[in-house]
Amino acid sequence: MVRKSVIAGVIIAVIVIIIAGVASYLYLSHRKTTTTIRKTTRPVTHVTARPPTCKVSWPTVSVEYATLFKIINTGKYYLIVKDAANHTFILVPRGCPAPRNVSGTVVYVPIRRGVYFSTTEVALLYRIAQALHKMSLLRTVVGVTWKGVWWIPYMQELLNNGTTKYIGSSWHPDIEEILALNPDLVIMYTGFSTMVQIMNKLEKAGLKVFVDNEWLEKSYIARFEWIKAIGALYGPQGLRAAEEVFNNAVKTVEEVYDMCKGLQKVRYAWFVMYWGKFYVPGAESYVAKALAKMGGEYLFQSATLRRTGSATVSREYVDAQVAKAQLIVISGFPPYTTSLNPYVKALPDMVKAPALKTFRVFEYHPSYWQLGYAYTGKVILQIASLLHPEKFRGVYRTFFIPLYFTDKTMSIGGVEIIWRGYYEIIRDLYGDKILIIPWGLTRQLKYFNPKVFPALATLEKDLKTVNAIVQTPVHRVVVYYTCTKYVDDLGFSSSIIRVIRGTVNVGEIESLHPDVVILDSSHASKSIVETLLSHKIPVIVLDCSNIKSGFIISLLYNYPDLGYMLFLK
Repeated sequence: MVRKSVIAGVIIAVIVIIIAGVASYLYLSHRKTTTTIRKTTRPVTHVTARPPTCKVSWPTVSVEYATLFKIINTGKYYLIVKDAANHTFILVPRGCPAPRNVSGTVVYVPIRRGVYFSTTEVALLYRIAQALHKMSLLRTVVGVTWKGVWWIPYMQELLNNGTTKYIGSSWHPDIEEILALNPDLVIMYTGFSTMVQIMNKLEKAGLKVFVDNEWLEKSYIARFEWIKAIGALYGPQGLRAAEEVFNNAVKTVEEVYDMCKGLQKVRYAWFVMYWGKFYVPGAESYVAKALAKMGGEYLFQSATLRRTGSATVSREYVDAQVAKAQLIVISGFPPYTTSLNPYVKALPDMVKAPALKTFRVFEYHPSYWQLGYAYTGKVILQIASLLHPEKFRGVYRTFFIPLYFTDKTMSIGGVEIIWRGYYEIIRDLYGDKILIIPWGLTRQLKYFNPKVFPALATLEKDLKTVNAIVQTPVHRVVVYYTCTKYVDDLGFSSSIIRVIRGTVNVGEIESLHPDVVILDSSHASKSIVETLLSHKIPVIVLDCSNIKSGFIISLLYNYPDLGYMLFLK
């Protein structure tokens, strides 16, 4: 009986223990679940409670010269920009909330993925990146419509490695390709009905489109002021950098205008010929107005009154006026414009122009529509040097290159010059052939068909037959002391990195990486010249006792006009 009661007690105790264990488990599980819920819900509540404002300060920036865009400083953490199509964009720094009750398209900045329709827009971004010492900004250019030569540093590399994609021409963009790039913004231009239609298609596809029409502004500096609009797309830091770059450009332009006051007027013709038609800037264009401030007397003024853009004029009119020109600027560039020959054939009276006799005919360097937009101050300074070469000695001309006849020869101081239109070959006193060509133009052979552009075929052939190549304008020069006076007269003393007075040390010269070595025939041995050439160092041997040799040196700096005035006149 006792045993049964003990057994019963044990059973009851076990049941009690089991019930207590289950109860404890349920209780602890409930408590743990409740704690977990509290821990996970508190942070979510904190994140969703976004602050009404954001502590970000935009610089106070005004638009002074451009008329086709606006920057509205709200005094708050966001900025409002109106583009050339009067679209309103609310630029909100990343991490900040979009403002309520403000009308416009919200764009979070800095933008990380942009499709750019024009090289000029990328050029403005390049200057901003340069000012910030942050070239990685160019990696935000995920799509472009230009597949030719890129003169903006790094852009060709970005296209080659696939960081930047070609999305078709600006007139026929691949919208599906653009959508696949998932851009924050498409930056494009209008001004043509076709481009307006493309803008509408892009917007219909759900893309945000910012219209940059800097090309329609009425002055060089107004065009460049669009750098502020591009800068704003990269946040407060980008806008500050853009403003600083712009202000420096304005200062340079105003200084150039002041330097030109009171100088003698220069009669100039500025035009280009396409398919037999002649196109010239209007009398009220940004080109004509700028040159007027620098002492230019525009020969096409009367036929283009009140025209702000380009104008088409008759061949007869151009022929009659260009005969008076002291300076001619042909606004084409290689490989499309490669010689004076077709111009003189179309304009017989052009041979009478003083400009042709004094080597004062220039054309654009192909980089003009990229780097020229990035450096407006330099463009104005270089134009001033074309108008007044003696006043602006030592100004490097990188956006304007001399243009000559094709296959004409000239002998100066025993040196033979063979003109090739936009480049020349010099046969120096030791018989070596040196090809003198504006910087970077040999790269164009990769992008243009020599069969279509015969001048490129000639260049391709010449590259294989010369002893050395010199790209102009030269920046690093080693020169024998008897030849330095000519470099000094041209205003480029700062380009001399070594003056040779005794024995030529090949190893030392090679370590300096010169663009060219200029030697006097009275002191240079043939063996030294051959050794330098074998080390891929360009050498020109001249008779520096002959003042005409200074003209050869002027070609190395793209200053044949000043060379004519100083050494040939």
